[in-house]
Amino acid sequence: MACLSNHAFEYIKYNKGLVTEDNYPYILKEGTCKFKTDLAAAFVKDVVNITRYEEMGMLDAVARHNPVSLAYEVTSDFMHYHSGVYRSMECHNTTDTVNHAVLAVGYDEKGTPYWIVKNSWGMKGYFLFERGKNICGQAACSSYPCPMP
Repeated sequence: MACLSNHAFEYIKYNKGLVTEDNYPYILKEGTCKFKTDLAAAFVKDVVNITRYEEMGMLDAVARHNPVSLAYEVTSDFMHYHSGVYRSMECHNTTDTVNHAVLAVGYDEKGTPYWIVKNSWGMKGYFLFERGKNICGQAACSSYPCPMP
């Protein structure tokens, strides 16, 4: 996977926006993109790539700016996560092993410091991910978009 969320933000920036699904619904068929800039509803002014393995930079970004996109390595033990602060002994901590993109939306210091991460499974769409140790490569590549004013 190797750090692709910033590519999505760059695409929105240089493509001059992103259209809503109401204006460009998904259709299951092969074809050519029919993007119309006059229908764009979301814009990116700039993309901030947080320094690799710099969790304090991630913390600052989540606290002061936006949720932060990050990627990590999902291993078999994560598929059984249902509560508590997740940590793994199976995963690696480098960019070449990350395989799942998610969104850090908050953090906490209670007991073991952790990230609050939005995801499609876990505790009602969120999970808690140990912070400060680059577990599963989650600090290897993170970024966030700066929206247009």
